[in-house]
Amino acid sequence: RLGMLLADQVLAKLKEGFPVELEELKLNVGEEVLEVRLRDPESKLAEALELARQAGARGGRAAKALTEGVELLERLSRAERLPSQAAVRLFWLRAPGVLSSVWLPFEVSSDFSLSLKKERGSTAAVVSYANGYYGYLAPRGSRDYEYLFELVSEDEKQRILGAATALLAGYTGTQRSSALER
Repeated sequence: RLGMLLADQVLAKLKEGFPVELEELKLNVGEEVLEVRLRDPESKLAEALELARQAGARGGRAAKALTEGVELLERLSRAERLPSQAAVRLFWLRAPGVLSSVWLPFEVSSDFSLSLKKERGSTAAVVSYANGYYGYLAPRGSRDYEYLFELVSEDEKQRILGAATALLAGYTGTQRSSALER
């Protein structure tokens, strides 16, 4: 669904006069699958309780969000059959000179997206919530709601973000890919 929405928007922009002939547009797509270890939500519960306690003393929206986060972690901790690992599918879509995107089954911080745009140019895009959902990839050092739902280790997060960066840069190593012509 997200892919079709993106394709419709890209094609509409191209028809509005973007300097690419539709007959010449080649879309390259592919995927890379990473086996990722997921953390048990209970492993974050004690830390979440302390963060919520500290934020509660200050009050405000952050305190409310952390309290909600604790409640959700408690519910997740009681759930049966939570996976300890997952085959995470990262997709990429490129239209040379027009768009370079990576699609992740995580919510990614805007810091990561903005740094990629700065590094790769304005045609770089990161799409979150694509092909599943495995929580957040919070900014390093953050201790807020997003951090509570980062259910991968720091090492795993860096591996995922590294793979996303490589896919945006055009790495097409061993992952499946194909070219689509419009």
